[in-house]
Amino acid sequence: MPIKRWTIAVAAICALGAASCTSDDTTTDEPELTEVQADACEALIEFGLWEPPEGDPTEADLVEFRSFFERIQAGSDGEGAEAASSAIELTNEVIETENFELLEGPEIGQAMGTVGVVGRDVCGYEEIDLGVEETPEEEGSPATHEFVGVPDTLTPGRYSIQLDNDQENFHLVIVAKVPDDYEGTVDDFAQLDEDDAIATVEWYAAGAFAEPEQTAYLTADLSEPGRYFILCPVTSEDEEIPHHAQGMIKEVTVS
Repeated sequence: MPIKRWTIAVAAICALGAASCTSDDTTTDEPELTEVQADACEALIEFGLWEPPEGDPTEADLVEFRSFFERIQAGSDGEGAEAASSAIELTNEVIETENFELLEGPEIGQAMGTVGVVGRDVCGYEEIDLGVEETPEEEGSPATHEFVGVPDTLTPGRYSIQLDNDQENFHLVIVAKVPDDYEGTVDDFAQLDEDDAIATVEWYAAGAFAEPEQTAYLTADLSEPGRYFILCPVTSEDEEIPHHAQGMIKEVTVS
């Protein structure tokens, strides 16, 4: 069953154990920002760690959700500001109509995926550009999904991750911090069921999802050294196995 977009995009499955990385030991030469621009950059990080409610959100939940985009819009312009404005308008419509299905639609998804461009256009974060490769299922061979362009190592800092999806399936990129006491490999993690996977790692950055032929952006604070998984937990409608169990997961060491 496909994972609901409201859940994965906002909370990186469920955001259990998420904790903000606040170390100042970064290598990014960030530009001098105005107070409003700096707040927009912080809103990108905070939004990635925000834990949404279970079930239908209350008006207070939606107001808090909207506030991230209001802060981002105030400190940006161009494509990022337009995406923030679109998210604000859609959230206002949900508040007015209580039509929660709008939170599962492609319009809010595209806005949430595009607003992250502010991380590179305004905040000046280091850039990681990812691509996607797919191999369809054939007789005797299962389908595979893979990220292209994931680095093996990174220096501590904040990063703007771009996901360029030129394939046929919807894809998502999320970042998870691997606890120091977890000795398993990427392959071990990929075989865990959803509950065990959620309990194993700390979800550091909410997902940026891209429809076919679209590009999405994710802002991740990787200031804390250690192991991280970059993965796509989506299950395509014609498949039963999530993409990260079909190869769409990579490990990155921040040191």
